[in-house]
Amino acid sequence: MRRIFVLAVAFVLCGIVGVQAAGDEKNGHAYFTKAQLPNMANILPAPPEFESARFVADQSQYLWGKLMRLDEARCAMAQRDAVYSMETIIEEFSGLFGLEITKEDTPEIYSILQDVCASCDSIYSDAKAYFNRTRPYAYYNDGTIVPEKEEKHRFEGSYPSGHTVLG
Repeated sequence: MRRIFVLAVAFVLCGIVGVQAAGDEKNGHAYFTKAQLPNMANILPAPPEFESARFVADQSQYLWGKLMRLDEARCAMAQRDAVYSMETIIEEFSGLFGLEITKEDTPEIYSILQDVCASCDSIYSDAKAYFNRTRPYAYYNDGTIVPEKEEKHRFEGSYPSGHTVLG
């Protein structure tokens, strides 16, 4: 069943390859330009206001996530997932496809994944800048499991989540 789903996704992605916008070989070709996409800031609800009931629910999820760091396997997975890169995407999809995806051996699949990554970046970046929601670790003045990325992302909004859009 899982292979059928993966193949269906691959066929859908192959079907939209023809509508790519400008890009380059290193960064991929976004399927749409920002001008062709709806503004997510007009579609998404605003993030929860501080001290609201929705914020308390978010806070409980943040605290639950911190507890998950105690599980070594979950912590290692989260550290890997924190790397927003083609390599991480390839690693995830290689297992699903049941083969190693490389630029040389599977150039079409590699290209599609690269283009999807380029498309995701253009989808959420304006909304992230618009909402500019403080990242939880910055709000609570906490550390993260990827301290080398903390300063880079400290003042960059956390909503909408780039990882969620990519997923």
